[in-house]
Amino acid sequence: MLEEEMTVDGIGPLTLISADVELNQAAQAEGLLTDDPNQHP
Repeated sequence: MLEEEMTVDGIGPLTLISADVELNQAAQAEGLLTDDPNQHP
C-alpha cells in the first residue's frame, strides 16, 4: 500500500536495498523492487 501511495503522489516506487537474499526474495514476492549492493562492483 505504501508503494502505491508513493507512486500516486509522484515519488516513485519503493526500492529495498539489502544484501540478504532471502529478504530480497520476500520483498520481491510482495511486489517491491530490490537492489543488492553486492551486485555492484
